[in-house]
Amino acid sequence: MTGPNPETPTKTGPGIGDIFAGMTMAFGIMAALREADATGKGQFVEVSMYDAMISLCERMIYLHDFTGEVPEPEGNAHPFLAPFGLFPASDGHIALGIVDDAFWRRLVDIMGKPELGQDPRFANRAQRGQNAEQVERLVTAWTSERTKAELTGLLGGQVPFGPLNTVADIFADPHVAARGMLEKVPSPEPGQAPWTVAANPLRFAAHGHGALAAPPRLGADNAMLTGLAPPAPMDPADIRALRDAFGRFATGVTVVTTCQADGTPRGFTANSFTSVSLDPPLLLVCIGKRALSCDTFAACDHFVVNILADDQKEISGLFASQSADKFEIADWHPNAQGMAVLDGALTSFSCAQHKLVDAGDHLILIGRVLDFETGEGQPLGYYKGAYFDVGVDRALTDAAASGGGTLGAVLECEDRLLLAEGPSGAITVPTAPASDNSVDGLIIGLGDRGLFPELTDLYAVYQITPTGTQRIIYHGTVQGEAPEGLRFFDLNALPLDRVEDEAERAMLRRYAQENRHGSFGIYHGTEVEGVVHTLAGHRTYRI
Repeated sequence: MTGPNPETPTKTGPGIGDIFAGMTMAFGIMAALREADATGKGQFVEVSMYDAMISLCERMIYLHDFTGEVPEPEGNAHPFLAPFGLFPASDGHIALGIVDDAFWRRLVDIMGKPELGQDPRFANRAQRGQNAEQVERLVTAWTSERTKAELTGLLGGQVPFGPLNTVADIFADPHVAARGMLEKVPSPEPGQAPWTVAANPLRFAAHGHGALAAPPRLGADNAMLTGLAPPAPMDPADIRALRDAFGRFATGVTVVTTCQADGTPRGFTANSFTSVSLDPPLLLVCIGKRALSCDTFAACDHFVVNILADDQKEISGLFASQSADKFEIADWHPNAQGMAVLDGALTSFSCAQHKLVDAGDHLILIGRVLDFETGEGQPLGYYKGAYFDVGVDRALTDAAASGGGTLGAVLECEDRLLLAEGPSGAITVPTAPASDNSVDGLIIGLGDRGLFPELTDLYAVYQITPTGTQRIIYHGTVQGEAPEGLRFFDLNALPLDRVEDEAERAMLRRYAQENRHGSFGIYHGTEVEGVVHTLAGHRTYRI
């Protein structure tokens, strides 16, 4: 295809086969890296130099398919367009590419022959193509009488045009200087002069176009290779410890649903949900790469995040299992995209996949919220491998108390608090017996003594720093007469000086203050300091 005629095929000047194949590979590597960023999966990328050259043949391929003809070298002309190609100047050559009628009319106006713009032989692209030899002669006669600089002044910015520059012209071109396209590369060897190379043509608005550094000497970057080795795998014991540490952050529980390619619904339980952005509305969930449905969710266009209510523990367990009939057991309805929205969920977000991000042994699935449904109730929570809710929670407290802590309650009856009173007169909140240090143990223990407690919400969870044990305190109400060892105290006149534990004294003082306003918080921290999380209300929770 390159050359003045079929008898004189001509090679291109630069090594296009090497350069274009390398550029194609660079794009392929970037595309594969983007996919790896999303899926965590690498792949082999290859390009053949011959394949790359075929892709450059562009119209020659489809013209042969359309016409059956074998295109031949065209010289500097174009098979359909005129004037198009190289034209002589008095001191070299220029390139013109008149691709439409407006450019042709502008060109002949500059040439001083506006009548040619309306000449029926040249008025449109098809007619100029049919009379290409006449067009080429007219333009050649005009350009050959002017220098490249003169033609640049006349045609530059008016029609598709450029001077045919030699290397000497490039070095002297003010445009090249203004763009910084010739760079000096310092030699890595002391005392040797730098040399000039063509600079990177890419320009990034967020980054400067700094000077080129000297190439490294042989072996200078060997130390970098050690940093390419993958990190040593974590010890299984360290993984378990880290999982336990992560589990100390209390979360909600969700079930994420989608459909695979054949329409079969898929779902999994996750406590990794979080909101990301309000505008645009984005959220994210994480899915383990070992999950059976991981590839399905990675490839999905839409998914739903269902936030579970506190009465949906069985649903959470169902979707955490490998049961094949999850969607036959669970009650659900399809959304506008056909994805499963679980009945009874506190909120369900219908999402379009926005982005997939590789994150170690998980994928982060970011969704753009299309619609959402909300319901009434309290959320199901998850803490240290067990469920809990905002009201009373056996799993959370029992897990903490089983580690050597204590579980107690601030119990009110008609503006009086039930407190345990020791032989010395010291007072403290009632606690569960050592034989059954649990919510049930506390309730049953008080019940055996003729009292009827009803716990409503957690009130304090804090760690005793010197021993590392936990104290779990609820608040609620109690009915009945105080037995021996227990006594009711006026809530507005509590004998706090008889409370020996400073943390408990501060807690009872806070309770008296909050009771006046009817708004209670949950304290979390240590016996020294922590944070009180306020609640917008509570509900009755029966065990």
